[in-house]
Amino acid sequence: MHRALSISEVVHTIASYHSEKKDLTALARTCREFSEPALDTLWWELDDLTPLLRCLPQDLVSCGETELVRSGVYSLRREFTTADWTIFRKNAARVRVLNDIVPDDENNNASDSSDWVDVISDDVFEALCRPPASDKPLFPKLRTLMWRKVQPEGFDFLELLLSPTITRLDITPHSSSTRVLRLAAKLSVLCPHLRHFTWIFPGLLDSTSTAKAIATLSQTVVSWPNLNDVACHYLNAEAIRHLSSLPSIGLLVIAVNDATYPALHVPAFSGASDVYIQTPPGHTLSAVVPLIRAGQWSPTEFFVGTGMASASSIRHLSEALSGHFDRATLKTLKIDEWDDRTPGITLCTRDLEPLFAFGSLTSLRVDTRREVELDDTALLHMADAWPHLVSLRLNERSGWRRRSAATLHAVRGLLQRLPRLADLAVAVDCERVAYDALGDALYGRVRAGARRVEVNLLDSRIGGEHHAEVAAFLADVVPEMTRSRDLSAWGWREEEEEEPVGLDMMERVRYWERWWNVAATVVMINRIRKRDRGEVDDVVE
Repeated sequence: MHRALSISEVVHTIASYHSEKKDLTALARTCREFSEPALDTLWWELDDLTPLLRCLPQDLVSCGETELVRSGVYSLRREFTTADWTIFRKNAARVRVLNDIVPDDENNNASDSSDWVDVISDDVFEALCRPPASDKPLFPKLRTLMWRKVQPEGFDFLELLLSPTITRLDITPHSSSTRVLRLAAKLSVLCPHLRHFTWIFPGLLDSTSTAKAIATLSQTVVSWPNLNDVACHYLNAEAIRHLSSLPSIGLLVIAVNDATYPALHVPAFSGASDVYIQTPPGHTLSAVVPLIRAGQWSPTEFFVGTGMASASSIRHLSEALSGHFDRATLKTLKIDEWDDRTPGITLCTRDLEPLFAFGSLTSLRVDTRREVELDDTALLHMADAWPHLVSLRLNERSGWRRRSAATLHAVRGLLQRLPRLADLAVAVDCERVAYDALGDALYGRVRAGARRVEVNLLDSRIGGEHHAEVAAFLADVVPEMTRSRDLSAWGWREEEEEEPVGLDMMERVRYWERWWNVAATVVMINRIRKRDRGEVDDVVE
């Protein structure tokens, strides 16, 4: 054997290139020099605790299939002995990353229509909470700990896992009980070197629980001086101001919990590239405005979400962003306003016009339940304001909810003015507007070029006799559209319970079928042209 293979670091590097468990197991059995590095790599990251339990004697922990559901239940058959703890600790000592504690039923093995779900019984957790006295933690090298569905029976074990070695903690507790918040209050002591913190309650809390959670988690977060990312919806103004002073913060996911905010650190969140802000229940996007106005921000990506709308809330948000966000830095903007009770509220140029100042935007996504009131002129103004756009999606999830005032001429104009545009979601009117590709003055002169563009025309209307003309127009504009999936419309018709534009189901299905025919015709036209140029052998997709 080459002398280099006697160097532990070299063998560890070799082992790290093998991701398959069978390869690492074989490497561990090769020789003593390879055994430890291979086992370290094999146990480095676990999806849950079950691999550790499967290494224990079968007369200690067994996995039996239940009769009611397809699941294996890990249950305790006797007490742990010293020898059992030695086996568990030997393997646990190698674990650096625990992606969860119990198996996630969403990621378990599927068999036809049924899912196999592993379950760890309460008696196993109770036994694991009683290890023999030791000066070392149960997982002495653990760096990342995630537990996304912490039930009451697991909290004692969770506290046992927390140690100063942990730098990433991602917890979703079952409730905001006193026991849960008591543990949250000790996190800064148990994990003093934490850099990545996620603490998300799965549901809405009542007002009393919300106040307690905000006070506890805010005090905890303030105690960490070197956080890299935070995802916690229960922080007060003091905690947010503290975070704004940390240049180490790269990712921020928070919610607005106060009506006013003191001035943030200057600059605010100087190292944060991604910022996500959620409004509290019952508040519109206007609730985010005081926080934005409290500082000068410079993220590259900003997402803001709410469950309630008002006629002026998007405009208020846009004006605040224009005045307090670095216009050269912001590249991606996502606005999510998901309120089903918005009759008569529209999304128009006035709402988005303040955002025209962000000339470096590469991606804009606005999802609302509003009726979209944008025409060709408005869309082309957007193209002029944001010349670097790669993705433009306007109400992709619910459509424009009315007959669009825009036309395919705007689609052509967007592609002409936005040379990098690859993803477009808008609605147009192809029912009342006539298209004559061959007679158009710009036929053959304005094309997307060699780039591939995905176009979602949402709830665009189209006449039954117009599909050939529309297809010819699009084929001329987007010659690289050679896959039917590159052009879509009315794609959510089976998922939506209500008619987004006041049409019955049969009308919606007819529009979808017409656009399907358009897409198929566009693909056929473009593939025939490519075949004639010798670029493809077959016109069939």
